[in-house]
Amino acid sequence: MRDAAVVAVPDPRLGERACAFLVLDGPPLTLADVQGHFAALQVAKFKWPERVEHLAEIPRTLVGKVDKKRLQTAALRSPV
Repeated sequence: MRDAAVVAVPDPRLGERACAFLVLDGPPLTLADVQGHFAALQVAKFKWPERVEHLAEIPRTLVGKVDKKRLQTAALRSPV
């Protein structure tokens, strides 16, 4: 994995859900792969992403920070 970011995406039932954006060198990871990794690290379930998207690169602001607004917009456009 080269890069990753997680953003909150609006959800009508829960208010928000986590969406993970991944930039990988190898084959794509499934949601089950990511959740299994979190489970192995004993991360609390409410912190697990409920959606995974793959990108060529994570968008950044002019100062080099992750552009979470662009990621949220991309997540809203993608089908769930």
